[in-house]
Amino acid sequence: MDMGDKQIIPLVPSYAEDMLIVDPECAQEIVDIVTEGGYYVRFGKDYEARLKQLFTHREKAYLVNSQWFEHLKHTNHSMYSMHLANIGNMRILYVLGRHIVFLCAFKEKEERGKKRQSYVQYVPVAEKRLEQYKEVLA
Repeated sequence: MDMGDKQIIPLVPSYAEDMLIVDPECAQEIVDIVTEGGYYVRFGKDYEARLKQLFTHREKAYLVNSQWFEHLKHTNHSMYSMHLANIGNMRILYVLGRHIVFLCAFKEKEERGKKRQSYVQYVPVAEKRLEQYKEVLA
C-alpha cells in the first residue's frame, strides 16, 4: 500500500486472497494508525506473524496465543480481536467463516495520559460493517 515515499505491506497478501477480506474502511484505519505512528517496518513483521498464526489456528488462535488474539464473548456475532501491541496498541476486530473478515481497526490505548479506548464503541461499528459480508461468511 503506497503512502508517498513510505510503504506498508499489502493488507491481503497474495497467498491469502482466497482466505482474507479487509473491509475498505478498516484498511484505511490500519493505514492511518501505521502512518501516524511511523510503524512501517514493524507493522510488516508483526502483521505477517499474526496472519500466519490466524490462518493456522483460525478460531482457536486466541487459545494458542492470548497475547495476540482475543475472543470477544459479548458480541452479537462470534467476533475476535487481533492485537498489534507494538503498532500503537492496534486492535483489529474480525469474524470467521469461509473467509476471515477484518472489520474495524483502532488504537486501544492512546499516548500517556490520554483516555483508554474501549471496545464498546468499536464493536457496533464492526457489527454494522459485518452486514455486507454475510454471504462470504456462510
